[in-house]
Amino acid sequence: MEIKDILYDILEEIGKPKITISLQKDIVSSKILIDEILSKAIPRIKSEYINSNYLERNLKELKYSFKQDLSKLCESLLHFLLTIATVPSSRKILLEKQELDIVIPEVKILKKYPEKSIIIKFLNDDDSLSFDLIDGISILQPYKKNLWIVSPTDMDCHYKNFILYEKEEFEKYLTESNTYVPNFYVQDNEENYTSKNNEPIVNTYPFNNILLDIEKFLKDSKNKSFRFVHI
Repeated sequence: MEIKDILYDILEEIGKPKITISLQKDIVSSKILIDEILSKAIPRIKSEYINSNYLERNLKELKYSFKQDLSKLCESLLHFLLTIATVPSSRKILLEKQELDIVIPEVKILKKYPEKSIIIKFLNDDDSLSFDLIDGISILQPYKKNLWIVSPTDMDCHYKNFILYEKEEFEKYLTESNTYVPNFYVQDNEENYTSKNNEPIVNTYPFNNILLDIEKFLKDSKNKSFRFVHI
C-alpha cells in the first residue's frame, strides 16, 4: 500500500473536518494531531514489511527502506497540514538543478529575501547521498538557520533537524516485537540559540513541532503573505 494511501485512510478515520477545526482553533493542537496521525500510520507501514516477510531481509536494507517510507510520510503529512492551515508555500520546486521539497513562503521570496524564507528538505538519514543534497541546497539558502532538514532520526548536521525518533529508539522499534510502542523524540532544552550570534546550540527538534515553528518564523519575519486563521 502506498504511503499516501495509508496516510489518507487515517485522515479519513480521524476526520478531516475535525483536524481543520482543531488547527484553526488552536495551532498548538498540531503537536497532538501530528503525534496521533503518526502513531496510527507508522505501525501500518511497519506491518506492510511484516506481511512481506521483511525479517528475512538484511537489517541494513530494512532500515533504509523503512526510513525512506517514514520520510515520505512526514512530507505527505506536512503537505496536508500546510494546505488546511492555509500556510503559504511552494512545493517540489526545481531551482538551479536542486529539488526543493518545500519553500516557505514562496520561491520568489527565497530568491530575493532568503533571510525571510525557509527551505525544508525531507531526507533518509541512512542515505549516503543525503549530505550531498544538503550541500547543494545550502547554496540557495545562505542563512543556515533557514534550511530545515526532516529525517526519521538525527542526521548530526549543522542545520535545524526535525526528527521522529532518537536512533536507539528507532533501532529498538525495528527489531522488537510488533507490540512495542516507540516514543517519539522529545526535546529537553527549549532554548536553542545563543544570545551572541543566534547560532543553534541544539540542532535536533521534534517533528511534531514543525508547524508551530513555521508559524513563528512567518510571524517573526513579518511576512505579508502570512494568513494563518484562528477561530
